[in-house]
Amino acid sequence: MRLVLFGIIALFGVVALAPTAARATDARDILVIANRALKAEPISFEDVKSLFFKERTQLKNGTSVVVLNARPGSLLRKQFDSSVLNMTEAQEMTYWQNRKIKTGDTPPPEFGNGLKAVFKLKSAIGYIFRGEMRGDVADVIAVIPFVPLKAPTR
Repeated sequence: MRLVLFGIIALFGVVALAPTAARATDARDILVIANRALKAEPISFEDVKSLFFKERTQLKNGTSVVVLNARPGSLLRKQFDSSVLNMTEAQEMTYWQNRKIKTGDTPPPEFGNGLKAVFKLKSAIGYIFRGEMRGDVADVIAVIPFVPLKAPTR
């Protein structure tokens, strides 16, 4: 009996000392989502960045994708630009202007409802806030944790 009691106490002690999750999920986390037809596997932060800069247009399995941006000026777009591209919207606009001059590339198409757009376009990858995810409409292929926007520097 003492051995069982000691085992239970030891187990609770280990559980109490176990590290908790680094952070709970936040409705403001950004989910990078893909149309279910892509059967996309999870991708890294660097993959997300290279796809949205159009440095790549295919997943690692060779499937071609179309990336979709949130509307300019939206909180989602500002958060994505800051967290993933490490740019302000103005810097991103300048990037795409220069890219168009040099290579002819254009920025990703923009949509107000990223979840609906990804659902309707079979080759689409987009992003939404975690709190906007509804049902089993798209596959989550990356999670960008919420980080408060940085104050603009002068």
